[in-house]
Amino acid sequence: MKRLPIAALLIFVAFGFGQTSMKVAEVSHDFIISYVAPVPVTISILPAEAEIHCLARNLYFEASVEGFDGRVAAGHVVKNRMADKHYPNTACKVVHQGGDKRRYRCQFSWWCDGKSDKITNKRMYNIMVVLSTGILDGTIKDPTNGSLMYHADYVNPYWKTAYKREVKIETHIFYKRKG
Repeated sequence: MKRLPIAALLIFVAFGFGQTSMKVAEVSHDFIISYVAPVPVTISILPAEAEIHCLARNLYFEASVEGFDGRVAAGHVVKNRMADKHYPNTACKVVHQGGDKRRYRCQFSWWCDGKSDKITNKRMYNIMVVLSTGILDGTIKDPTNGSLMYHADYVNPYWKTAYKREVKIETHIFYKRKG
């Protein structure tokens, strides 16, 4: 029997694998392994709990209707921004950037849309916590090729021509800086 890294096991737990609501046949060992970086979790340093929860809230409001790929991609945009000199260096600061002076002028629309930010689906939020941990500690690979921006495929933002389109994952299009 193959031993799976801890992140893969967490993904199985987070998505309810083995429960009657999920079909085990929907996921293979190779599917899970394709999203887990070849870094042993035993040498990983877990991110601070506050950072995990900031990213989890962002995924909950930005990507909970997406599948696994879309959620991971949205999470990696936050992580990629943390590593970029043009953005803050923590998940909380990236997620909360902008919107403090004018509504709808923030980086992630849920943060400044004036609607409630109450978590109503605890199971979904717990899935986002598991994914956020794997994204931030580096055990879940970046499917966006280092993208810093994304938007839904049904909108046409003014900024998209200033960036290079990288990939479309589920209902979002991801971009990097040109050059």
